[in-house]
Amino acid sequence: MTSPLVVGLDLSLTSTGWARCRGGNIETGLIRSEPLPGLVPRTLPWFRSSLVRIADLQAALLTVTGAGTPGAADLIMVEGPSLGSKGSALDRMFGLWWLCLQTLFITGQPVAVVTPSQLQRFMTGKGRAAKPEVMAAVIKRLPGDVTCFDDADALALAAMGCHHLGVPLAPMPATHLQAMSKVDWPITERITTDA
Repeated sequence: MTSPLVVGLDLSLTSTGWARCRGGNIETGLIRSEPLPGLVPRTLPWFRSSLVRIADLQAALLTVTGAGTPGAADLIMVEGPSLGSKGSALDRMFGLWWLCLQTLFITGQPVAVVTPSQLQRFMTGKGRAAKPEVMAAVIKRLPGDVTCFDDADALALAAMGCHHLGVPLAPMPATHLQAMSKVDWPITERITTDA
């Protein structure tokens, strides 16, 4: 039986982190997008530019997840939006999140949404951890290379998915695994490996 492909996604309008894990093969990367220079915020050209950037990200996600190909992801793990966030970019952040999730659901691949606190607990053992703490835990506990908070979060998400499917990337303490029970998992067949 082929090992499952699990993809982790940390969605962002400027730097989406992704991780792809199949067996011992781990890939991480970033999908970067910069706003067009000189656009006046909250004007029609500015909004149009944001929508084009979101559409470009949606297309890139289909490539990363292998949608529509024989190598499509068996499970996609997405970090949910931070509902306590503040700032002038919230409309774009939530719009981006919903549009990207719609794109993933349309592919028919199983998608699980993980809250930021569930991700933090899985990696650090506590539900409130700063980005540097999570990244340090990813570097310490998981195989693979990460370069920033975005791909570190994506790899942590993929690790959760791998653990859920019965092919963990690394052993995790029981306190960390408590985060797994809170995730709203899609209905998927658990994969077992012969010892």
